[in-house]
Amino acid sequence: VAIKPHPAAHRVPLRDMLPGLPTTVLALPARLPVEVLLPLLSGTQVVGTMTTALLTLRLLGDDLTVFTLPMSSPQSAASAAEQRVTALCASVGIKPLTDVPESSR
Repeated sequence: VAIKPHPAAHRVPLRDMLPGLPTTVLALPARLPVEVLLPLLSGTQVVGTMTTALLTLRLLGDDLTVFTLPMSSPQSAASAAEQRVTALCASVGIKPLTDVPESSR
């Protein structure tokens, strides 16, 4: 398991943001473009927030399963913009994290 923060989060080390992060989790540099990791991600599952990087990974990663985290809480109604982004995700094969098969967890 590896975590790569958004590039804007480069000022605070990941382990400072997530103090309980297990040492077995690889903390990747925030400034590293995730797209350069694409050749290493073949056959893996990627989970992220809806960003252009996530779209790029899905569009260029033929053997990559991509999930997006929910944009709003289950208790709140999705805005029109959130609905459009959700539809965009679905149109390129990005699945909501709630669709992770039990065998993959």
